[in-house]
Amino acid sequence: MKIMFLTTSFPRFAKDHAGSFVYRFAKYLSEAAQNILVVAPGDESAPRVDQFGQVQVVRAQYFFPASAQKLCYGGGILSNMRHSRLAVMQVPFLFLALSFKTARHIRGVDIVHCHWLPTVWAAKLGMLLCLAHKPIVFTNWGSDTRGLPALLTRVTLRLCAAVVSTAAETDMHLRRAGFNNFSSIMAPVDEERFLIPADSTEEIRRELGLPLETPILSFVCRLDSFKDPLTFIEACGLLAERKVKFVALLAGDGDLAEECLKKIRERELQNTCIPLGMRSDPERILAVSTATVHISPIENTWANTIAEAMFSKCPVVLTRAGCTETTFTHNENCLLIPPGGAKELADAFQMLIEDPPLRKQLVIGAERLLKEKGKSKAVIVEKMIEVYASVLK
Repeated sequence: MKIMFLTTSFPRFAKDHAGSFVYRFAKYLSEAAQNILVVAPGDESAPRVDQFGQVQVVRAQYFFPASAQKLCYGGGILSNMRHSRLAVMQVPFLFLALSFKTARHIRGVDIVHCHWLPTVWAAKLGMLLCLAHKPIVFTNWGSDTRGLPALLTRVTLRLCAAVVSTAAETDMHLRRAGFNNFSSIMAPVDEERFLIPADSTEEIRRELGLPLETPILSFVCRLDSFKDPLTFIEACGLLAERKVKFVALLAGDGDLAEECLKKIRERELQNTCIPLGMRSDPERILAVSTATVHISPIENTWANTIAEAMFSKCPVVLTRAGCTETTFTHNENCLLIPPGGAKELADAFQMLIEDPPLRKQLVIGAERLLKEKGKSKAVIVEKMIEVYASVLK
């Protein structure tokens, strides 16, 4: 079976964070003997034709020169559009570039697997340009259907032969659009990468220049309002006032990067709260973390950081936001706090630092949850292949 992945985000180089979850889908499917071709936006740092293991990648240059492409990557399309008029102007060019690239490479493809709603229309236009007809499978990641009108979602889904939902929140988006016929398949985690042996954490601490015995609190997310790093920093400030010993790591970049640095200075946390910028090694940071967070005021369910932390056996603190409590249980597989609750986050951190049995309890509960939800690559790949087979019948 030959599958074309059509996506607006995909890694440009090894360990790139952009579209890493889409890559994992492609990687594991290719390992299961599926022929995967990825069509993704171009970037000046990436070749137009590439190979990731068994996954072939072609990138569509949507603006000239390549260095002027501002819409994709970085902080993401929506963030880039907020900060650059040039990025806004490039939207139709990206759409057309993906459509033409689809038309050029669709011969021999059995299924077009679209990631993010606008790519469904790019796939349809591409097929129209070369008079081809291929079934479309759409995976709903949530960042698009969260903000788009339900009517647009409903109309777009009618073009698809099959629809995949990846979390409780995306289930809700589809049902709100009046669409109930979908498969629930979670995004896979790079399991081997995040299963770091416990006896190697001391070496990692030395490499990162971290004290061997000091508790590590980590924030491994984009630095934007959706992820809320400012509440994390404020919680660290409260812990420092309580004379709790710790080091905090902020691994990420985004719209609030400068504001985060300012808040660190205001709270006099320069020696305690360390901004690392965008990292390509989240597995190493999670491996040494006493606890980590995903504290969105809007939604948490199955963000990369959460699943990766659970595979890394790192306790997680989440906010009671969106559909979070339909999946996660307080004191069983995580700790839950109210959105924006800096004091509650500081309390949770202090409990986790001072209570090793609680940390162990949450790790065991998280492992049980991953198994219950089928969050393993073997289960995910099997379900995805079943969806592909169903649309080819």
